Amino acid sequence: MHQFVFHYRNKETTQQINYILSKVLKEPKDNEVLKDGKKEYKLNNGIAAFYEEDSKAQSLWWENEDGFLARYTYYINYIDGNTRDLGEYKLEIRELIDLANQVQ
Repeated sequence: MHQFVFHYRNKETTQQINYILSKVLKEPKDNEVLKDGKKEYKLNNGIAAFYEEDSKAQSLWWENEDGFLARYTYYINYIDGNTRDLGEYKLEIRELIDLANQVQ
């Protein structure tokens, strides 16, 4: 597996967003997005992106043209590693889609 993880963390609010690229070399089907329970959106280049959320996290997944599985995950993480409800810090789906369009 090849995996690249880029983190951004706001120390004041403890908001964190990760951009993760991963590719399983021996099992190409493991690089496909599991679409169950996710809402579909289209990126500017026509690639389907799949969004899911719960009270503690939001994520947007898509398959890159080069065979990598890409995703943004957003959550609020306390220093002790526990996550908390997003509440007022929840992002608009458009914000995650805009980020995904920037890396395509």
